[in-house]
Amino acid sequence: MLFVAIAFFMVMNLLPKWILKRKYRDLEDDYNLAVPLMKLSGLTAVLLFAFLLTIWLILSSKDTYVENKNAVYGLMFDSSMESLGFQDSMRVIDINGKEIGRVSDIIKMIILESGAVNVTVEQNGIQQLLVINDTDKQALMKDAGPGSIVPIMHASDGEDDIRLTIVNHRFSDVTTSFRAQWRQGMWLMNPFYADNADIGGFITISRIGNIRGYLLLFSLNLIIVGIINLIPLPGLSTGNFLISIVETFRKKQFNRRIKKVAGLISILFVAVVIVATWLA
Repeated sequence: MLFVAIAFFMVMNLLPKWILKRKYRDLEDDYNLAVPLMKLSGLTAVLLFAFLLTIWLILSSKDTYVENKNAVYGLMFDSSMESLGFQDSMRVIDINGKEIGRVSDIIKMIILESGAVNVTVEQNGIQQLLVINDTDKQALMKDAGPGSIVPIMHASDGEDDIRLTIVNHRFSDVTTSFRAQWRQGMWLMNPFYADNADIGGFITISRIGNIRGYLLLFSLNLIIVGIINLIPLPGLSTGNFLISIVETFRKKQFNRRIKKVAGLISILFVAVVIVATWLA
């Protein structure tokens, strides 16, 4: 999916040249300010399309979830959670004393809390405290998924289903999703993250089995391509923009060969980072 996003970026980046043809060269020769702006066409296109795709994915669906307070029959946990002390039929009461909105928020809240996390759980009327440390959180980021915590939907006799909450998504959900994708993209592209090898990187994220999931993954990869091209290096959008701005104001171009070599070195460096992250 990353390669599709890169191909989309390259097409959008070359589009001004394809459309304007000879006029584009004339604008370059005249050192027109439109040329630096057109250097950002690919960057603008990938981020805009990722945002539009996120809008469609979020607003075209309804938000269906179980509020934690309504999970009265407890929760079911997979092995990644059981290894931390969670047991089937437990209820999660609070995390570091904070109330939990949705059952699906539990893992996210544990991971985002700083330092050791105190999770109060209850089973058969008896409360106990589970302490989740940073190593445990890294394991959750690597192994946990949507099915790691599932509410028990029925009473033991099969009657009395728990209450589902169904609401329309709001535009604030779009911006929240886009920000989350941006943060995830920033994390994935950070080669200096100390525990990068302990977290699943691209391979874990790629475990998706439906069309909406693939489209969301495509949106994430577009954002990653956008983040890469925000780096002010030759050969990348922001770097090319800055070089073109300098050329425009000094009315003189830098050596084309040097620019190409510098661009290739930059792209090679970024490619190595991507592969290292992918295999992490």
